[in-house]
Amino acid sequence: MKTYKYIYIIFFIFFSFFIFLTISIKANSNEFSTVPILSKKIVNKGFFQYDVLPFQKKKIEVKLKNYTNHKIKINTFINDSHNSNGIINYNYSKINDNYKRSNPSLKSMIVGRSNIVTTLKPHEIKNVSFVIKIPESGVSGVILGGINSENYGAKNKTMFSTSIVLKNNLKADNKSLDNFFINGLKTNNKRVKFNLVNNQSFILSNSNLKVELFDSSQKRIIHQQENYSMVPNSFSNYVLNNINLKPGMYKLLVTIYNKNNYKQIKKTFTIGDFKKQSYTKVNHFLIIILVIIITILYFLSVSFVKRKYKL
Repeated sequence: MKTYKYIYIIFFIFFSFFIFLTISIKANSNEFSTVPILSKKIVNKGFFQYDVLPFQKKKIEVKLKNYTNHKIKINTFINDSHNSNGIINYNYSKINDNYKRSNPSLKSMIVGRSNIVTTLKPHEIKNVSFVIKIPESGVSGVILGGINSENYGAKNKTMFSTSIVLKNNLKADNKSLDNFFINGLKTNNKRVKFNLVNNQSFILSNSNLKVELFDSSQKRIIHQQENYSMVPNSFSNYVLNNINLKPGMYKLLVTIYNKNNYKQIKKTFTIGDFKKQSYTKVNHFLIIILVIIITILYFLSVSFVKRKYKL
């Protein structure tokens, strides 16, 4: 019994050490921090928000701090905003989700480079800044993006993001659903895919989204999401996967609502019997071949009779 006790004690010590090691690694994973440098007017917001006019210039500046005892590199960059399953992101740069956008992109208004790599000595603090110049055409509604900082060259990246909102003296958060709709509906027996479209120059935010799919017997598949948001003048892909639809008529019901607005969109579609369709095609093909063969045999028999009896 003593031997088993020693084994348990050794195992417990080893397991505890492993847990401690894991926690220590996670605690030290944040090697740096990024703090936005905000004016007195917007410091309470916690992000950059400006009312802008044509030809104006705005400075976007952040403070970087190295917490480690070794030298590190930080990549700071500005991106346009993008949709990601009802969440607005600023750290993706290769997504095209624009829909009839009338405003210039945030990145297109940066004077100079859109990313800066900064080397920080142990415990060093440095400021990094960008200048945004508003074009002659100005801003209609809202332009949305973000400034991001990440540890340059690291396999496990840590990223800090701060929103940038440029507007023309209008509310940056508009909950109107007048220009919200769906398009690009594509269906088969395994998947239903469509686009959610926010066709206005304002942010769609703090909304609830419900997607329902009904068959002829009124059975339904329901997907729900709260706090759904979308970038101005953008679309977002929505997919119902692995749903195994049987042949028949279906109704797609998309409902979006917030505190002041409610909108429901209906679409109908048909899922065909693919096996019957394939059998029908084969049967038609066989019938055509059979008719051709009978016709050939008929003409051959007629020709044979005429030759035999010299008709």
